[in-house]
Amino acid sequence: LDREATAIYWSLDHFYPYINGRKFTLVTDNKSLCHIFIPKKKLPKITASKRYTLFLSGFDYEIKYRCSQEHGNADYLSRAPLRVISNTTDIEYEI
Repeated sequence: LDREATAIYWSLDHFYPYINGRKFTLVTDNKSLCHIFIPKKKLPKITASKRYTLFLSGFDYEIKYRCSQEHGNADYLSRAPLRVISNTTDIEYEI
């Protein structure tokens, strides 16, 4: 829950110049966040969530749930296998 909330916070902070004053939709695969971050809802009791909710209250957004299987394009970035390319060459030294 905390990682997902932090990712939302970071994304909105990063893209603030582009989304400030515009209505947008947050799409998440975490049902708990959908219930915590409902716009115009009272503050949650969890302190970290309060901070994120206060930050989000400055935006005009709606939040939607989409199951993980339908998030293939976004999940690929964090789950793709890493291809290692070696740029080093073996150098033999004569002494």
